[in-house]
Formats: sequence, C-alpha cells, structure tokens
Amino acid sequence: MQQSQRLRCEFIQTAVRKKAKPADLEKKLADARAGYPNIVSQFKDPKQCGRMSALFSVGSGQLDIDEALKRYPDLAQDAAAFRTGMARLREEAKTSPVMLDSLKAVVTMCDHPSEENYLAMTRADHAKDMKTCQVSSNPYTQEFVWVADRQQRSLGGFRPA
Repeated sequence: MQQSQRLRCEFIQTAVRKKAKPADLEKKLADARAGYPNIVSQFKDPKQCGRMSALFSVGSGQLDIDEALKRYPDLAQDAAAFRTGMARLREEAKTSPVMLDSLKAVVTMCDHPSEENYLAMTRADHAKDMKTCQVSSNPYTQEFVWVADRQQRSLGGFRPA
C-alpha cells in the first residue's frame, strides 16, 4: 500500500426483492390468455398430469412419499433429496399454503383443461411469487488511490481510481 498508494477491494453487492409485484398480475393474465391455445395440449398428457397430482398429494399429506416414488419412479432423480424437499413442503404448507395452492391449480387444470382454470393457475403462481424473494449478487472489484488533502485540513484519504 505504501509504495503504490493504491488499494484494491473486492465487494459483493446483494439484493433481495419480491419476485412479483401486485401490478404484474394483469400482464401475466393477458399473456396467459394469449398463450392458452398453444399450451393447453400440455395439460392433456396423462403421465405428466399424474406426476403433478402425485406431487400435490404428497405435499398435502394425502399420499406417502415412498408410495409416490413407487408409482412414479421418475418423479425424482435423487429419492433422498425428494423426501427431504417434500417433508419441508409439508411443513411450510401448514403456515403458508401458496406452493400447494399453485400445485392444486395445475392439478385442476389437468383434470379440467379450460382457459378459466389456466388463468386460475396463473393467479396461483402469481400469489406464490408475491411471497417469494428473489436474491441476486454481483461481485465486483474496485481500486482506490490515496489522495493527500492539499489544503492541509486532514491527512487525506482514498478515492476511487
């Protein structure tokens, strides 16, 4: 530091914000209405819908985790992580059921594909996103140089290079 009169610092800037705002809902609904004709066929796949139903049933406690894995072996690549995640979902659902509400909306859409159910699914996802935080980080480096106070008021200080 003495010889170069420079100081190089590494920082990590973090931000935490809500994933969605109330004002976002109308645009999401408009996008859902526009995209519905292209997406409705995805909710007619019995295998995919069965998996979503199993996830909802496990999360709500209606179906045992191991039973779901027996019925749908491809439900999880890592059975232990799936068990842990589903146990956590069950606990969280006791105080904040937004994730289960979102899964239930998908199951309803699978059972009765309609634009109204698709919009209900969009609303449920938005409600979940309203209670979800989005965390981001930005690492950066900044260099500072020593500047002496020319008017002798102080010893000086660092300023960005």
